[in-house]
Amino acid sequence: MFYHWIPTVLLWITLGIPSRSRAAFLEPPTSDSVITALQEEVARLPCRFEPAAEEVVQHVTWFKEVTDKDGKTTREQMILAHVSYGETEFDNFKGRVAFETKTPTSDAALLIKSSQLSDTGGYVCLVGTFPSGSFEISMELVVWISPISSLDPVSPPLVEGQGFNVAAICKSWGYPTPTIAWETELNGTPQTTPSEGGKVSSKYSLHPVRALNGKKLDCVITHPSFSQPRRLSHRLVVHYPPDVSVKGYDDNWYKGLEGARLTCAAGGNPLPQEFTWSRKGGSLPEGVASENNSLVFRRPLESDDAGVYVCQARNRVAKAEAELEIRVEALPKWKVSEELNPSLVIGIVAGVAGVLLVTMVIAVVLVNRYYKRKNKKLETELNVKTEEINTLSRQASFRRLNSVNIDPRTQTEENIPLRTEGTMRNSLSSLGYTFSELRSSGHFFSSLVRRSERGRGDPEEDRDGDRELEENSLNSRLRVESFVRNSNRSLESQLHPPLHPSLLAVERCEQVKPLNGTLLSRGGSSPDHGLPYDDMSEEGELDKDSETASSLLSDAMTNHFQITNGTLKPKPNSNGILIHPKGQMV
Repeated sequence: MFYHWIPTVLLWITLGIPSRSRAAFLEPPTSDSVITALQEEVARLPCRFEPAAEEVVQHVTWFKEVTDKDGKTTREQMILAHVSYGETEFDNFKGRVAFETKTPTSDAALLIKSSQLSDTGGYVCLVGTFPSGSFEISMELVVWISPISSLDPVSPPLVEGQGFNVAAICKSWGYPTPTIAWETELNGTPQTTPSEGGKVSSKYSLHPVRALNGKKLDCVITHPSFSQPRRLSHRLVVHYPPDVSVKGYDDNWYKGLEGARLTCAAGGNPLPQEFTWSRKGGSLPEGVASENNSLVFRRPLESDDAGVYVCQARNRVAKAEAELEIRVEALPKWKVSEELNPSLVIGIVAGVAGVLLVTMVIAVVLVNRYYKRKNKKLETELNVKTEEINTLSRQASFRRLNSVNIDPRTQTEENIPLRTEGTMRNSLSSLGYTFSELRSSGHFFSSLVRRSERGRGDPEEDRDGDRELEENSLNSRLRVESFVRNSNRSLESQLHPPLHPSLLAVERCEQVKPLNGTLLSRGGSSPDHGLPYDDMSEEGELDKDSETASSLLSDAMTNHFQITNGTLKPKPNSNGILIHPKGQMV
């Protein structure tokens, strides 16, 4: 039974062992591969062959494909390696080619020393085996020439004011032909011209002005052999005339000043190297010398040193000059010897601004507190005044109610003037005179009526009325007091005058005339027939209380009553008390 399994086990072992059933090139993997190399460097052509299991590599040969003028391609043998006879180099390639390893039958990579542009072309690696025969693989070698580039500015340099000119030329030569580009901030025009043999050049043209001097004008070269573009840096050069100014004079030169010096500051491209000093209207003073671009006064200044000094500077392009008038005073002026440090100025300004800000804040707080206290004080005073006015208004209202007994339930708006008129007539009747007599006599009621009707008129009219009232005050004093007394009696007795006064009694009234403090009787014409004031009173003599009451009532009548169309009515008053739905004021 065991012997039957032996062939099967041997078959499994045979299948499990890998075998080279087919030969193949491992490097390069495919034909027609392109190999690149730089000129003057070593070019490597790969060729590594793996034979089949029973094959043996006998020799390896390298060929170069050459195309003649007729376009026919032939092979030229370069080098041969035999397993028994060793290596052999052929005539045209002796010393330039070699195998990379010492066992070329295993790895037949070829090295071409110091490759040239002529080495560009097709190459064939042929491997001979036994017993299968020969195997070959072809490839192409490209030899690159690393570009040689240059950037050449124009010579002589551009001058300001010239026309459209070439500023720089960039050139490059290589294989394959390189690419040129300009990188700049100038507003110019590039012009590229390719040529045969891998050469190329580019010109950059522009209008030269002094503002372009020193600007970037770079040439950038691109080539397959570069890992990144190469840059040729350049700064544009533009020549222009000098610009000159005279410095050193501070408008404070005086007699006796020592160490005075004027400097000729000149720009331009190139910088001026030649300076000339002069003075208008004459030669330079004695003791003054020119040193490079400076004019030095080697002695103390004098009055004769004043004048207009001229500095002339010259460069390769042109010359330019500047002048400055010098004044020499008898005495020096005040001068600030040192300039303020900018940081110090900023600090001072910031400090002043901070102080002003703090001052404004404090002022706002103080003003706010002041007005708050003032408003609080005014509010307190207003409350006190309001309380006083309310108290006085209530007291005045109580006095009016107590002095005038008017029943709102029985009194109407129509009979109020009649009652007032009746009260006044009754009071005047107690004096023995009619109302018409009292009105025509120039009594103070006429002034009262005029002032009531006039209101707040002309101040001159008010003063005339006051004088008239003063003139009649002596004549009407006794009559008013009698009128007030009779009115008080009528109000206290709550007896109202008739609602319809008699017009006949008013018409029969005669004029009341004053005489030596007495009242004339009805129809009397001499002081002998008059009645003394004491005889008209019930008690014969008024005490001080009655005089005060009469005066107060007189003022009340003047301030709170008015006569309209012959009718005595109360004046409108905002402090009055409304005691009747129809608007009766007290």
